[in-house]
Order: sequence, then C-alpha cells, then structure tokens
Amino acid sequence: MSDGLEVLAKGRTVTLSGKEYRVGELTVGDMAEFEVRAKHNIKAEQKTQLAQATDFYGDACVPANVFKDIVKAPTREQIDAETATLDGVSFLLYRALRKYNAEMTEDIAKELIKVKDIPMLMKTMGLEAEEEEKNGGGLATSL
Repeated sequence: MSDGLEVLAKGRTVTLSGKEYRVGELTVGDMAEFEVRAKHNIKAEQKTQLAQATDFYGDACVPANVFKDIVKAPTREQIDAETATLDGVSFLLYRALRKYNAEMTEDIAKELIKVKDIPMLMKTMGLEAEEEEKNGGGLATSL
C-alpha cells in the first residue's frame, strides 16, 4: 500500500494510481452526506428483501412479524457497516479528494481505489477496521 495513504486524513498529498492528489480532511458535513447515502442503500436492500418475501409467500400476505423484521429504521450499526462497503469507501474518498481537486468526480474516485488499499483508507479516513476473525466475517467499522 502507498505510504501516502497514511496522510489522507491530515489533508496532505497522496499518490493514488500513480498520480498525486491533495486530500482534505473529512468534515461533519461529509459524514452527514455519507449517512444519508447509507440510509438510502439500507432502504434499497430492505425493498429487495421485501420483494423476495412477497415472492416467497405468493398470493398470501407477508406475515406481520416478517414484514416488521424487514422494514425498520436503519440502525447506527447498519449505517456504520456501510463504511466497509466499496461504495462507502469510494464515496468517503471522493469527498476527501474533491476539496482540492476540482476535476474529481465520484466515478474517478472509484477508479483510483485499489481493493488492497481499503483497510488503510478506512484507517486513514478516521474509521476503524477490525479483522475478520473479530467480527465473524468481512470488515466491521465504527465512526
């Protein structure tokens, strides 16, 4: 991983995909935008689960207890877990990069990230990543 990634949260220069970029610190506003996006993603997943439940039960109504388990307000844990997704990491990197790089778009930021750099990116953006064995699979995070 690039040594430059370690300074990401400090608002310095970092090399991504062979090019140097100046990166700004993530702000409360950045995290608020992320939270809105995370809630949207969680609700989209709930809609998918509800459609699957509807298909499973056919013409019968989805039982209330199943509906209640699927359709609920996103929890803090679910929102925090979005930081471990490729979409979440790339969005946060985009928010940090766009502060000093007017040409930066979300699509460009997605292309700059290498999968092997995700744990370092999460750490340097002020997010904690725990190893898979501590959390039963995948990366877990907290803000």
